[in-house]
Amino acid sequence: RGHKLGAIASSDSHSLIPGFAGMTCVRTGALTREGVWDALWRRDCYATTGARILLEFRIGRGRMGRNSYLAAGAPVVAEVRAHGTDVIDALELVRDGNVVATLAPGALDVFHSFPLASFSGASGWVYARVRQRDGHRAWSSPIFLEPLGAPELELERGDVLYDHASGRLRIIARNTGDRPATTTLRVYSSEDDPALSHEGRLGPVAEATVFVRVEEGFRTKVLLKFS
Repeated sequence: RGHKLGAIASSDSHSLIPGFAGMTCVRTGALTREGVWDALWRRDCYATTGARILLEFRIGRGRMGRNSYLAAGAPVVAEVRAHGTDVIDALELVRDGNVVATLAPGALDVFHSFPLASFSGASGWVYARVRQRDGHRAWSSPIFLEPLGAPELELERGDVLYDHASGRLRIIARNTGDRPATTTLRVYSSEDDPALSHEGRLGPVAEATVFVRVEEGFRTKVLLKFS
């Protein structure tokens, strides 16, 4: 559906032991709630089965969870750095659902550059997967390959502010792509259109809901909903 997702992991138990059956790791410059949340929002995160594996993944200027803009025919080179809690038996790259590169390091520390097939010009994604000798694993968030000249409109935390006292709504749409985008901002209300009250819900809503959608041309990029 065009959604861009990151990788997280967590325990599905009541043991109350962090990392017992899964761990979400984030890359942040500030060990605060805001810093952790912002890293998750940027998809600058990765998942492990519970081991404290360190993982870094890049393609060109694109970091884990972000976009890498390439011209059609441009080479795709992925760089992976990993530090395991046990010997790393396998390091794999998965591109659009298929394993396209494999390395058997047999070491705790790995840094390797993987030359992949050139960019076709169509949007795609690549992520890194680590397997240790003790069975623990790690998965990076994907890097999304996008063609040069494509806009990428986003709403980030703090870009939408609503003042209840004045009833004013402020929206800042950011373009992280490499060319300007013609932006259309549409605001919908479930009071104006009852059909919207069922969007994303199993039943009708008791209160009015406002929908904000940022569009580039005819392609919907962001749908934000709040009450």
